[in-house]
Amino acid sequence: MLGVNLPFDGKVMILGGDFRQVPPVVINGTKSQIINASIVESSLWSNVKVLHLSENMRAQDDQYFSDFLLRVGNGEEPTIENDMIRIPDSMSIPWQGEHSVDELIHTTFPDLSSHTYDADYMQSRALITPLNDDVNKLNEKALQAFPGEEVTYYSFDSVADDMRNLYLPEFLNSISPGNLPPHELTLKKGSPIILLRNIDPKIGLCNGTRLICRRFGRNLIEAEILAGQFKGMRVFFTKNPIEECGRFKNTLRNDTQTIPCSLELCSDY
Repeated sequence: MLGVNLPFDGKVMILGGDFRQVPPVVINGTKSQIINASIVESSLWSNVKVLHLSENMRAQDDQYFSDFLLRVGNGEEPTIENDMIRIPDSMSIPWQGEHSVDELIHTTFPDLSSHTYDADYMQSRALITPLNDDVNKLNEKALQAFPGEEVTYYSFDSVADDMRNLYLPEFLNSISPGNLPPHELTLKKGSPIILLRNIDPKIGLCNGTRLICRRFGRNLIEAEILAGQFKGMRVFFTKNPIEECGRFKNTLRNDTQTIPCSLELCSDY
């Protein structure tokens, strides 16, 4: 745009990534294809100056956990067969059948019925799992422990330029990419939710903001921000249009009307 023969027209670009981030997802891709899709294989990588953070500000009160993550990321944690890492007993619940899932929930959220509206209680704990399918199952099960009635919101999905109506609503409703709200969002008062879109960063409403449900309307949720500079502030969410690329080639979830949140008792790591 500026007529300068330099990457990004000579502008300084700041790139950020998650701690120990997994490689990019290439659907049905080989190992070499996944490696080739990573940023270090980009022609621009030679122009990047890597800066390393020296102090973990989020884990100052839990040095043991911080050190454990570093050992895992550096490949220094002892492994057992098939390169599996044994999770410390203090961080896990032994598997002894399906009731172990209930024990996991009750251990993470003890005396939940007495803390339904306690923002600090909800902000300080969460279930962690690597797969979205497990996230949904654990969220549904944990929600049952909350007192009160469930409230369900539904999205309205369509495909752009689908003049012949090739995609049935039932099919569109079944598509659940991790970056989109679910078609069926079931909540209770006091349940934590996570925002899936940048709505207004100036007041803390960013992708990843955690909130707690306070009140429900027919097409509206009143929620309270759980942490950060705007902790305690009440906000409202209504159904908004979202245009997003779908999971399948040449398809688009267009004109989706939905509340841009999902239940967040459990999250993927």
